This record gives sequence, C-alpha cells and structure tokens, in this order.
Amino acid sequence: IRDRDARGRDACSDPQTVVPEGVRYAIDAPDTVIAGQPFTMDVKRVDIVTGQLVTSDDRNFTLTAFSGIAPRPDFALDPAGVLADTVGTTVGGIRTFNTQSYDRAENIYLRVADTSGEQAYGDVIVVLPAPPAVLELWAEDLPGQVLDRPLRPDETVTLHVRATDDVGNPVQSTDMTIEVVDGDATLGSAKRVTYTLTADVVGRASIDMTVLEYGIRDVRLQAVAGDLVSPVILIEIIGPPVTTLSLAPNGSEFRDGYYVTPNTEISLAATTEDPGGIQAIFVDVDVTDPPRPVSVYTGPFSLTDLGPEFAEPGLHTLRFYAEESSGVVEDVKTVVLYTARDMDTN
Repeated sequence: IRDRDARGRDACSDPQTVVPEGVRYAIDAPDTVIAGQPFTMDVKRVDIVTGQLVTSDDRNFTLTAFSGIAPRPDFALDPAGVLADTVGTTVGGIRTFNTQSYDRAENIYLRVADTSGEQAYGDVIVVLPAPPAVLELWAEDLPGQVLDRPLRPDETVTLHVRATDDVGNPVQSTDMTIEVVDGDATLGSAKRVTYTLTADVVGRASIDMTVLEYGIRDVRLQAVAGDLVSPVILIEIIGPPVTTLSLAPNGSEFRDGYYVTPNTEISLAATTEDPGGIQAIFVDVDVTDPPRPVSVYTGPFSLTDLGPEFAEPGLHTLRFYAEESSGVVEDVKTVVLYTARDMDTN
C-alpha cells in the first residue's frame, strides 16, 4: 500500500496478503463428446458473484465422473467407464485438460473436489459411442448358449450380430447384413440367403437360420456393416441318411435308370452319421400315391417276387428312402428299371 504526504513523498507498506472470499470451482466442458476420443475442458476458480476468474486462490483437486442425468451428490452413481484425467492443479485460477476422455457411452457429470471439502458439480455430458469398429457374429443353440454342435436338416438356430466401437460401446441403429456365404441354409421366414437388420440399443440384431430340409453342406456365415466385416463362422451340418442301390447281376445304366431282367436281385443299403443309426428303409415299385413309399424294405428282392405283372417287359419305377432313429429322412430317390425278358436257354 502506498501513501503520499503533503510534500509529495511516497511511503509503501509491507506486502499485504489478500484472502479471497466467495470463491468456488467451475467446470467448463462440452455437453456432448465421443467415447474414447479426447476433448478439452477447464476447471476454474471463479468469484461466486461475478463469475470472473480468481487468480490468487489456486488449489490441488480431483475429478470424478458419475453416471446419471442430474448433477447432485445424492445421485452419485458409479460410472461404467473410466475418466482419463482425474487430478490437477489450477495455475492462475485455471487448469485446462486438452486430452480428457471417457471410454463408455452414457450420460455422466463431473465433480471437482479438494482436501478442504470444497466441491462442485458440472452439467451433464452426453457421451456418444464412436462409429462401429468391431462386428461380431455368433449362433446360439439356446438363449445365452453358444452353438457348439453340428446341426441336422430342417433344424433352426438363432444368429446374433453385434456392432461396438473401439472400446466396446454398443452402436445402435447400425444397418448390418448377415449373409449365407456357402452351405445349405436360409435366413428368416422368407428363406433368404442375405438379410439386413438394424442394431437395437445394445448394438445387437438377431434372426433365425434354418438348415434346408435335406441339407448336407456345411454353412459359412458372415456379417457386414458398411466397410466393416465380421470373421466368417462355420456351422457343421450332418446331412440326412444316404441309401444306395445295388443290382445283381449288375444292371446296365440307361437314361435315368438301368436295364434289368425280372430276376435281377435288387438290394438297398443305408448309411448315416447319426449315432442312433438307421431306423428303416422304405421302398415301393410303380406306386404314385402316397408321395413317399410306406413299405419297409426287408431284404433283396426281384421284380418277379412282386408278382407276374412285374415280370413283363417294359419299365417300372423304383422309389426308396431311409429314415434315422432321430426321425431325419432323406429325399425320396427314384430309379427307372427297364426290363427285358430272361433269355430262354432251352
């Protein structure tokens, strides 16, 4: 403090310490940021009346993030994410964070506090997810249970695809396409090989996948969202049983069947990868109704065994298929037998 007397001479006092009164913390931060990406924010010491910066009351402080939409102490909910910078010191009344970040997409607010017990809360910050960076595709046998077994014909499972950003935040409203790259399966009730879905609030979309009725080829699937592509997943398919026909003596192949004689022995044999094995082989000759054979094959037979009318020269239609103990059946196979009269050696 300087004092001047009547003669114009100055006198100065010793330095005086001015202790500020009515100073508080203020947080200046964006109202919307992107998860995992840096943003700039300030912590200030300001006058409670004018809001002006107070440069003579610097403090060490800590920053804490809380989940919620109301910046009040009684709503101090633990956050799901991590705040990058949590400590600082004001210099000249301000501390600027140029690389502050928060890694989870949610609404948060910040609290600044020091060891004296003084604290203040900032306004709500909306943390949005970053653009999708990871695309996951998987199949579930039961809800919550990842498919870990082969599928059978006509069997249905649920496919899930999920889009997240670099730090795992779900990205909603993303268009994602699931594609059957290869194999015997279709998607949804429309039985398509590609299907476009929109991610929900948790970044996920789901659709059923059904193996074809007589599917045998393993299925490869992939999801695409813009330029983002998921890894290909492989689902093994165990196809239906397979029945083979043998003729003794060997028949001569002709068109869609064989040349045989009425006494040619016809044998059927079926194989399957199912542990339960084959339940039965069904067979008929020259039957059109019902559409599937109903007579059980019991062993080798010839056309003569079926009756004199089958021994006449001409053609006959042989149908057969096998059924597993599991109930899975193969498609009906049809073979035309072109018959000739047996040679009379007498």
